[in-house]
Amino acid sequence: MYIHVSSFDSVFSSSSSNHNCILVVTDASVPLVGSLQVVTAAHLYHGGQQVSHAKQASSWVSSTDAELYSIHIGIIKAISLQCNHIILITDCLPVAKLAVNPSIHSSQSHSIQVCQLLSDWLAAKPSQSIDFWDVPSKWHWKPHLKVHNDVTSTHIHAPPHMGATLDFL
Repeated sequence: MYIHVSSFDSVFSSSSSNHNCILVVTDASVPLVGSLQVVTAAHLYHGGQQVSHAKQASSWVSSTDAELYSIHIGIIKAISLQCNHIILITDCLPVAKLAVNPSIHSSQSHSIQVCQLLSDWLAAKPSQSIDFWDVPSKWHWKPHLKVHNDVTSTHIHAPPHMGATLDFL
C-alpha cells in the first residue's frame, strides 16, 4: 500500500510543478439516515495548494449517481480555472468511465454534459488533456481523505417529497 500512496504523492507533486494543471479530487457520501441528503464534492488543487472546491447536496440518489455528479462538478470547476491538463482522482473508477459514456443509464444527463464539456475543452486546444486516477478510500491518501471527510461530515436534511433518481428507487 505504501508504494501506491507514494505514487499518488508523486502525481500530486508533479501536478504542483505544472502551472497549467489542475488536480481534482472527488468523493460523495450516501448517508444511512433516510432524512439526510447525499453530499457530493470536488476539491481542486493548483501548485500544491487547494484553490477551489465545489460541494452540493444531491437529494436521494444512488452512490453511483452521487459519485458521477461529484466528477461532473469537479470537471466544470477545473475547466473554469483555465487549465491545460486535468488530473481527476476518484475512489470509484467505474463511475469515472461512466462519466464519459453517454449511453443510457440513470444519470445519463450528467454523462452527456461531461462529454460535451470535455469535447469542447479538448477541441479548443489539442494540447489539453485529462487523466483519471483511482485511489481506494482505504489508502487514506491525504487529499482524498480531506474531500471524504468533507462530504461525510456535512449533514443536510432533505425536505419532504424530495426527488430521487430511478436507480435510487
